[in-house]
Amino acid sequence: MTTTSSRARPAGLARRPVVQALGLALATVSLGAQAQGQAAADFPSKPIRIVVTYAPGGLTDSMARVLADKMSKSMGVPVLVENKPGAAGIIGTDYVAKSPPDGYTISLALSNAIYTNQFIYPKLPYNPNKDISFIYKLANGPAMLVVHNSVPAKNLEEFKTWLKANPGKINYGSYGIGSYPHMVTEYIGKQLGVPMSHAVYKGEAPMVQDLLSGQIQFAFGSPAVMKPHFETGKLRPIAVTSNKRFATLPDLPTFGEQGWNDKPYGLMGWFGFIGPAGIPKPILDKLAAETRKAMADPDIQTRFVNFGYEAVTDSSPEAHEAEYKRNVGYWKELVQISGAKME
Repeated sequence: MTTTSSRARPAGLARRPVVQALGLALATVSLGAQAQGQAAADFPSKPIRIVVTYAPGGLTDSMARVLADKMSKSMGVPVLVENKPGAAGIIGTDYVAKSPPDGYTISLALSNAIYTNQFIYPKLPYNPNKDISFIYKLANGPAMLVVHNSVPAKNLEEFKTWLKANPGKINYGSYGIGSYPHMVTEYIGKQLGVPMSHAVYKGEAPMVQDLLSGQIQFAFGSPAVMKPHFETGKLRPIAVTSNKRFATLPDLPTFGEQGWNDKPYGLMGWFGFIGPAGIPKPILDKLAAETRKAMADPDIQTRFVNFGYEAVTDSSPEAHEAEYKRNVGYWKELVQISGAKME
């Protein structure tokens, strides 16, 4: 007769290591949540950096400095502006995307860094869908279609007639391959079957100089830069890309008001605060609340309008991200239609 001396382990003893492990995991999560909550409660406790992806002295830099001054006074810590220009905003955006997600390093970004760079640059070092936190959309940037005064057009219908009468003879300008002015003009040309020559400039200012001299016949540009030349009669506005007329040019109709209702004519670039992915929600919300407080100031709003932009006073992390997800497909399509590509 064979017997065994093994003794069955009580069920409670078998479960104990599992229960202990689960308890340890829950405790770790709880401590992590408490630490995160404490960090949010203490935020901000040191200087905040706003990274601007363009050189000092431009409109983006000016916006950042205006907001930094306002937010610093409200938050009780220095809010510093740091310029990291280059590569269509890629250098600065990548720097922010790889920064610690603690809310102390954010960027005042242009929408191209988030919307279109991912479709134009095959080796983009950051992924907007995974590496970015959306904080607050500060302003919309409507663009105006503007012609040299030699162009016999005062509205979109006359502009269309002029384009179709001059295939292959028209030069237009933009401030970069893959910029909205480049892509929307290529869209117009393909819709009308009119080939045009594209002149690329390193910024809006040199583009406007060639527009004034007649080297190019038309371009899309910002109200702040273009408007002074309407008063001299050297340039003429045709339409604005927005769902409403621009405050400083109330007599200039939108594309939609003139019957051009395709989605590309209603798209607008934006300026907004973004940060690295993973910023705790309480800190995101606090940054957004402080930004909203600054944007409610009538003086700030007036400055943005004078810069040529539509100030946004009711944004939030959720609204900012939702708009990105809603529109990114349209921007992808516009990039594909234009053929914009950079190595």
